[in-house]
Amino acid sequence: MTRLVGRIIGVIVSSYWIVALLGNVFSPSQEAAESAPLEGILVLILVLVPVSAFIVSWRHIKLGAWIMTVSSIALSFFAYFSAGRNKLFAVSVSGLPFLISGMLLLLSTRKVAK
Repeated sequence: MTRLVGRIIGVIVSSYWIVALLGNVFSPSQEAAESAPLEGILVLILVLVPVSAFIVSWRHIKLGAWIMTVSSIALSFFAYFSAGRNKLFAVSVSGLPFLISGMLLLLSTRKVAK
């Protein structure tokens, strides 16, 4: 059950971030692309790693879940330090869902002692 919930959360969060990134790439406004190129590239990398790890977790659950968990912590730190006033909201929207999904997938691989 934890694996199913982890995958559902992962699909929702990955879909959200992919749509957001594609929307930024294909937006007609050039202001968004020119405002912070270094920050944008960093966000792109920090989002693509957990999304890629989620895709890997469909084949290799433990490896993908570990990468997703570690990269979501990095994304949370970035969101916390780059956010203006709503730091907790930035962390809860960006890194926390990937962290929850990764932890649930890790819990699903745990051996139950009898």
